[in-house]
Amino acid sequence: MLLLATALLMPSAAQAAGTSDIIAETARNHHGKAHIVNFWWLPMQYWASAARALGKTEVEINQVRALYANYTMLAVVDVKIAPDGAMDALSTAEIVRRLDIYVNGTPFEVLHQVDPKLQEMSPELTYVLRTSLAEVGRGLRLLPLANLGADGKPILRATSDGVLRLTYRATPGEDPIEFWWHSPLTSIVGGNKCKGTGAPMEASWTHCPWGGAPVE
Repeated sequence: MLLLATALLMPSAAQAAGTSDIIAETARNHHGKAHIVNFWWLPMQYWASAARALGKTEVEINQVRALYANYTMLAVVDVKIAPDGAMDALSTAEIVRRLDIYVNGTPFEVLHQVDPKLQEMSPELTYVLRTSLAEVGRGLRLLPLANLGADGKPILRATSDGVLRLTYRATPGEDPIEFWWHSPLTSIVGGNKCKGTGAPMEASWTHCPWGGAPVE
């Protein structure tokens, strides 16, 4: 049953182009015995792509971009699977208690109050991700973080340099696990190439991890 549930966490080929690429690149997971933990960083581009996949107008898509640029959004699944196949999903409150978040090295807290439009739009726009998880998708939780700095600009963007790090206590009493994201994201800005060999490199890499040559 665990193998089946793990397979359900892979992005569906039926998802809109771009959206599925972002989901695949930003997925982070930790699987124990009959225990599935998955995190996603869903940048503004995910939400705009999801809106397009759902047939929204360009005006509506631009509204989505403007709204979600103000937030760093995390999606989380923490599910335990009983021997009979029943799934027990952790609540948002319990996930937050086990979680520490750092954006560019600075601690961040999950917001308790957000723009009402965010609450209204998010369930529909996570449909693409939620349905790709089948039954596990019932345990999907969304965690919003503030993403506007003192200068009024986004703190973390998928198109420029940044680091998102989480520590999560998947099992109380055990050491926390870490999840990292480095931007820019290849699914959004495209990849680089190694100057030495021409091999494809991730957008956030500055040097080839094998030969040490800089990227183009």
